[in-house]
This record gives sequence, C-alpha cells and structure tokens, in this order.
Amino acid sequence: NETWKAYYDHNGYEISEVFMNDITGRNFYTGLDTFQKEVLIIHGTNDTTVPYKISENYMALFVNAKLITIEGMTHTFDNVEHLHHLLDETCQFIIGE
Repeated sequence: NETWKAYYDHNGYEISEVFMNDITGRNFYTGLDTFQKEVLIIHGTNDTTVPYKISENYMALFVNAKLITIEGMTHTFDNVEHLHHLLDETCQFIIGE
C-alpha cells in the first residue's frame, strides 16, 4: 500500500505519514469539560515525547482530574521501578484505594 511507504522512524517504531498528518491536525483539548468522570494522568519528568505542559493543560480542562508525576520516568516506562510505580498508581485509581 503506497500510503504506508512514507513513515517517520520514532526510536525504531514506524509511524506512517498518514497517522502523523491526522494526529497533528487534531485538537485534543476540545470538549474535555463535558467528561465528568474521574481522570488519571500520569506523566514522567523525563518524557521527551509529550511535553509536561500538555498534562497541565489537561488538568485545567478536565472537571475531575488527578495528575501524578513520576520522577525520572520516560514516555515508554523503560525502567522496572517506574513501570511498577505506574501500575500501582493505575490499580489504586481503578480500585479506588
């Protein structure tokens, strides 16, 4: 398929040009205030893929959000300690402890 021949190499992951054009053209902040349920945002301080400012923007727009910052964690959770912290926080959020 010709549409998949053009891709962006993101740390060894092939991301198509079609996907990149689609995602960069979206407004991910529109309508967030309509979602009334709890939202958990977990962001690592060493995430170079998604700027921390985006999580701060989400916090301002969601009605019921909680932000957890994990010191030193990257976007891909490439450290076992960080991954365990991420999973523990996620489980606590889901279970409600």
